Formats: sequence, C-alpha cells, structure tokens
Amino acid sequence: MMFNHYSMNIIVYILFVSSFTVFIAADTSSNVSLTQSLTYGNTLVSSPRGVFELAFFNLGNPEKIYLGILYKNKTLDQRVVWVANRGNPINDSSSAILKLNSSGNLVLTHNNTVVWSTNSPQTAQNPVAELLDSGNLVIRDVSSTNSNQEEYLWQSFDYPSDTMLPGMKVGWNFKRNLNRQLIAWKSSNDPTPGHLSWGMVLHPYPEVYTMNGTKKYHRLGPWNGLRFSGVPEMAPNPIYLYDFVSNEEEIYYRWTLQQSSLITRLVLNQSILKLVDYVWSDVDVSWKLYSGLPPDDECYHYGVCGANAYCSSSASPMCQCLQGFNPNSTQEWNSMNWSQGCVLKHPLSCNDSSKDTFIKYVSMKVPDTTYTWVDENIDLAACRDKCLKNCSCNAYTNSNISGKGSGCVIWFGQLFDITELPTGGQDLYIIIPASEFESEGTLLGKLEDGREIAVKRLSCSSEQGISEFITEVKLIAKLQHRNLVKLLGCCVEGEEALLVYEYMVNGSLDSFIFGNTNRVIGTFGYMAPEYAVDGLFSIKSDVFSFGILVIEIICGNKNRALFHGNRTLNLVGYAWTLWKEKNALQLVDSSIKNSCIISEVLRCIHVSLLCVQQCPGDRPTMTSVIQMLGSETELVEPKEPGFFPRRIPDEGNLSSDQNEVTSNDELTITSLNGR
Repeated sequence: MMFNHYSMNIIVYILFVSSFTVFIAADTSSNVSLTQSLTYGNTLVSSPRGVFELAFFNLGNPEKIYLGILYKNKTLDQRVVWVANRGNPINDSSSAILKLNSSGNLVLTHNNTVVWSTNSPQTAQNPVAELLDSGNLVIRDVSSTNSNQEEYLWQSFDYPSDTMLPGMKVGWNFKRNLNRQLIAWKSSNDPTPGHLSWGMVLHPYPEVYTMNGTKKYHRLGPWNGLRFSGVPEMAPNPIYLYDFVSNEEEIYYRWTLQQSSLITRLVLNQSILKLVDYVWSDVDVSWKLYSGLPPDDECYHYGVCGANAYCSSSASPMCQCLQGFNPNSTQEWNSMNWSQGCVLKHPLSCNDSSKDTFIKYVSMKVPDTTYTWVDENIDLAACRDKCLKNCSCNAYTNSNISGKGSGCVIWFGQLFDITELPTGGQDLYIIIPASEFESEGTLLGKLEDGREIAVKRLSCSSEQGISEFITEVKLIAKLQHRNLVKLLGCCVEGEEALLVYEYMVNGSLDSFIFGNTNRVIGTFGYMAPEYAVDGLFSIKSDVFSFGILVIEIICGNKNRALFHGNRTLNLVGYAWTLWKEKNALQLVDSSIKNSCIISEVLRCIHVSLLCVQQCPGDRPTMTSVIQMLGSETELVEPKEPGFFPRRIPDEGNLSSDQNEVTSNDELTITSLNGR
C-alpha cells in the first residue's frame, strides 16, 4: 500500500489453510432490513460492484464457524478482511442466524443465544444493514434526513480485525472514546485476537506503533506534515493518497486509492511480526506481496541501541552514541550489547545559552515522542530558544516539515529509538555542552543547496590573530588538488573562527593511515567470542567464522539479521535450539530443501556447530573440518555454542520481541573495517 521500497524477495506467508471453506450462497442480497435475516448458505453482497460479501465460513474446522466479510470471486486463501465473532465461533451452522433488531443492531445468534452484536447505543426508525464496495458493513437509517452519507449508526470500519482497507481509519474518535486499531489473528486458522497490534498512541506528538503485547516492537514515528518520520518512502505518487487528521474530535491516519481498479490491503501478521501489504494480480490470479513493516533490518526494531544513541544500517557497529555522549557501559557496548545506551560526557549548563549548543543531525527518524511538548504556532528559531530555556530539554525540531517547515516539538528526558535513514529523514537538533562542540573539532553540516560540509571550529585559546588567520585561509584556498580536501570558506565572528571544508563521506585518508583505534577489527556477527570480547586471536578464531558461514549458507539468512520470534536468538542460537530439539532440518532454506541430500545437510549442520563452540579448544582445526565433511566418520556431539543472544533492556518501553526472518536468498558479503 504505502511502503514501496521493501524487497519483493520477502517470502509470502499463507494466512489461511488450503481447506478454507466458504458456504456458497444459495441466495444473495445487498442489504438486510428488519424483516430479513442472513443464515447459513446465504450471503450479503456489496453494492454496486459486488467486490465483497458477508458470509459464514470456516477455516478447515467445520465445528468453528465464523461470520465475516470476504473478497468475492478471489482465490480461497487470504480472502477474509473482517470477522464478527472472531473470538466466539459457532459449532453448528444449522442454527446460526444474523438479524437486524428493532433498535437498529445486528445480532448473531446460535440456538437463540447471542454470539455477537453491534451493540450500538444509537437507534433508528427504519434501519437497514448494507455492505459497501469499500468492504465496510454499515447500519443506516433510511428514513433519516441527514445528508451526510457517512453518519452511520454503526460501521465495521470502526472495529477492524487484522486488515486495513482503503478509506479505513486507524486512530481515535474522542467523542466516542473509540480506538481503531488492527489486532492480528492468533494463527493462520484462528482469528481469535492475538498479541500483535498496530495503532496510534496518544503522545503529545502522536505516533503509530506495532505493539507485541505490552512491548513496543516497531515505531513509524510521528506524522511530520508529509509522512511518518520513519517512513520516507511515503512520497506523493499517482496510486496512493495519504491522509492524517488531528482535531478536537478525532485523530487518525488513512490511505485511499487514486486508481479504483487496484485491489490492495494491509494485513497484520503475527506469525512473522509484520504489517504486510498485498496487491491483487489479475494476471497471476493471486495476491502479491508489495511491502512489509518493519523491514528486515535490525535498525527498525524499537530501541535496539538504547537511550541517546542512533542506529545506522551503513555504520559498523550499527549503533552509535550521539555526539557528546559516551556508552553507559563500555564493556557491554564493545560486546555489542547496546541496550544500556549512552550518557552525556559532561553535564549541561542549564539556562546559560553561551555554555550549551546544538548539534544538527540530518535525515533522521526522530526519537520516541512519549515525553514531548508541541507548539504548532512557533518557528524553528523560537523552538530553539524554548529548548535552551528549559533545563529538561534535550532535542528539538520542526513538527511540520512541509514547505519551509513550521511548528515546534521539544523532547525531554532520554532519547530513544533514533534511526539514521538512507534518504528522506528530517533534521534533529541535539543539545550538548558548548565545550563539547569545541572538543569534537569537526562537525557535519549542510548548505542551502543541499551540499554536505565539514565545519572545523578552531580553539578559542589559540593566540593567532584574525589577520594571520585570514592570510592562512587564503593560502590554503589556493592549494587545489584532487587529493586534497577542498576548503570552501570560513567564518569569523568575535573570537570564533570556523573553517568550512568539503565533506568526505568516507573520511580523510590520514585517519586510515595514522588514526588510532581501541576497537576490535572484524565483521560483526562472525568474530569468535574470545576475540570480540578480549581481543584474543588464534587459529581457532577463523574456524568459528567458518562455522557461521556454513550455517548462513544452509538457512539463507545472515547471522545478524535473524531474530526468531519470542526466543530472542541470533542465528547460531536458533540453530542450536533446533539441534537440541532434534529438528535441525527446520533450519534448511526452503529453496534447497527438496533438492538436497538430507544426511549431508545434517552433517554440515553438525560440523558447523562444532566450529562455533564457545571454548576454542573444543573447536576442530580446519584440517579436521575438511576430513569431517569429506567422510562418514562418527562425530562428537557439540556443546552449547559461543553465541551472544540478543539482549534487550527490561524497561517497559523497550521491546523484548524480535522478528523472525525467512529465506531471502541473500548473499553474505564481508564488510571490512579500516584501522
């Protein structure tokens, strides 16, 4: 529907079993009035085009019968978009009946016992239930003189199941205290409400979250006037229209189609922990997966880097402390456990604007907005002043980035879930001590034409005069060479002196030749535990890396990218768990499962687990590995491998659940880190 950059390589999960059954209509109608009813074998068909139908169906179990809205004349799988009695199935279809009572409520009964009802407080003189071509089941008063066609007595769009259709609202109606949110099915053949939900959270700056139980799992970011902050792909296009409304009566997000011939829907899938977008293909006569949230990138999982840090898929490691901050625990940070986040190196001065300043970050998903203050009527300069005058303020930006930008949002307390986006993010201003600005030396900036620059602030303690500084700048400016960083200009005001250089995306050459590092050099996810933690290296360290590669080849996933549901395991941990459960074949990629020799694959898994043992002495040499793979000699049983389970902080605002990634036929490429 809206997230159009995600790969079509994502495996399409079948939401419903092949034995899905709809009771074929013996009689059809476009509406239900007081004198009519809907029984087993009959359907209510949408008007005027007949896109949807309201029908009784089961999901392979004839003793569990549901009433729901389904696509009409589509393939039997993945048809259901709404279920009335999703948590209360009927066990005998012969006595199931849907009626419209005198008060204007739809009532589903079984053996004269109420199974489900609309339970609307509104009444009508002449009510009628009708299914619209939008997929919305509505009750309206045909005798009403109200000209507003959307003033229904009740509508199914106000009570969504796991599916969002074009025109449906997700958000709050304050007058009715109604929260419209998606709640996933418990499983593919059980529409009972699961633990995964997708809806709007009413912060001062509201956001849309995917919640796994009570834990935040993924965050779209707040609406910034053009799109959700964390979804830059929501650019205007000829297919979709995006709408965000916030007023005293309601706040909601919805999307509509500019091409009425397109059939598409969003489905919240608990088995893969994703919100997925399906588009109907008349050519293939099937549903095609268009996109999914969150993407298969760890940076998109909530709070993965902890407080006061940001996640960047292009960085190594992917978690970086904000400028002016240090890891809260250096040991944990270096062992790739970033959950404790970062803390300020030096305290802020508070209320002394000369001693505090701001660092500008570009192309960011802004932090979690739980603790924010918003004013839509002031500009960015006034927003900066507000932040400087508040000792609790840690960051600010425009609340609306359309046009030249407007409004103000200020963050208090720690900053969570910040992500650097490849493109399309927004500016974020982080407050730090002014002394930190000087000590940091060179900062990143951007000119009005979009060019990125490096700004070098010279020390105020320098005894060089302004005239000498200007002379030096002129001399440097004349030294133009393709192997030299170009000086673009300078700025002098009082005792402050700034040099503006072209920005070197990969850093300058001297940092690679002469720079120092105390960080272990290697590719994260492949380093042996003793090397990653203590810097100890031996001939057995490469054996560990080899074992990781073998497991990746077998399952088709990267070690850093796989997170298995509620088990919070990395790939090695997942492989070990399946091995202990004697279910190792579940690890094999579906693309090779039917063509491989089972005994050989199991032996490869066995050898790979021996290679990734925690203790180097328990790992075989590469010579032994070759012999093991090339023979049928008996192998010793592996011990628990040396892996680092993904550790998530216990705070209530961080998710403890991670996403399971299936085969994407991806190629693993080693990333080299310079010294």
